[in-house]
Amino acid sequence: MRVVVAGIYRSGSTWMFNAVRLLLESEGYEVNGFFRGEGDWTEDWETDKANVLKVHAFYPYLVKEAEYVITTYRPYEDIVESMKKQREIGVKPQFENAGAHEDIAEFLSWLAQWNVVSDYCMEFDDLIKRPLKVLRKLKIALELKKANVNKVAEQLRELKPPKEGGDELTMLTNTHTAGYEQRKSS
Repeated sequence: MRVVVAGIYRSGSTWMFNAVRLLLESEGYEVNGFFRGEGDWTEDWETDKANVLKVHAFYPYLVKEAEYVITTYRPYEDIVESMKKQREIGVKPQFENAGAHEDIAEFLSWLAQWNVVSDYCMEFDDLIKRPLKVLRKLKIALELKKANVNKVAEQLRELKPPKEGGDELTMLTNTHTAGYEQRKSS
């Protein structure tokens, strides 16, 4: 299985990556999860595992490679506000000039292209207010039968961003400041 999780910065794409990864594990799959920037990573797909690739940019060749494309959406204004909050607490945001339209116009164009081929697009507001709803819809979109959404919701709540650097398994970095443990299932 090949799943692409595509979302622009500050839109919940890392949460979604972990939701997909954990749902597939709950279904019984061994998961190969990875993130890549530019380049061709077709050699990274492992045939004996469920593959979950997290991306931000749009890569047309991945549309043919993926069995499922899962996307995330967050309004422009909320993304800008999130970037500004990162600055206020001293976390370097992805963009040097947080809030300038030209900084994220390209990223929004990536999202528009991914959304054309998306099997499911998560609204960021649902991530915050209704994560169980998101997990149920995701389970259906990925055609999973046995995955336990309640267990996965608990696992997601237990994820904690590292204080420095990043975690290879979860893709969490110190820029993930929203506090996964504070989100309540509904």
